[in-house]
Amino acid sequence: MARPEHEPTPQERELVVRLASKGVPQAFIAAKIGISDDTLRKQYERELSIAYADQAVDLCGAMYEKAIIERDTTMIIWMTKNLLGWRGDQGVQQDAPKITVVLNRGQTRKSKRSTIANTGTDG
Repeated sequence: MARPEHEPTPQERELVVRLASKGVPQAFIAAKIGISDDTLRKQYERELSIAYADQAVDLCGAMYEKAIIERDTTMIIWMTKNLLGWRGDQGVQQDAPKITVVLNRGQTRKSKRSTIANTGTDG
C-alpha cells in the first residue's frame, strides 16, 4: 500500500522558508518535517526558491557593506571580479584615456600606464 501524499501545512511551509534561508541543508529540513528529500523539493519548491533568494539578497547586502562601508580591499576586489566581470590578467585597456601627470616645478609627463595603453610600447 502506498503512503498517502504529503500535504504541506502553512506552519511547515514557514518552517521550510525559515530553515532554508539560514542555510540548513535540505536533508535536515526534510528529516525535521518527516518527509524525503524528493518530497521536500517537490512540495516546497516555491518556499525553497524564496528562501534561497532571501539568502542571496542578505549575502549581497553583507558583501556590499563590507566593500563600500568598511572599505575592505579584498571584498572590493572580489566583487569587481565576480560581479562586474573584471579580471586581473586583462591588462590595461587599449582605449584608456591619456593621463597627464603634473610634477614639481611645472614639469609634465604622461604616466607610463597611459603611454603603454595608447601606443602599446613602454616609452
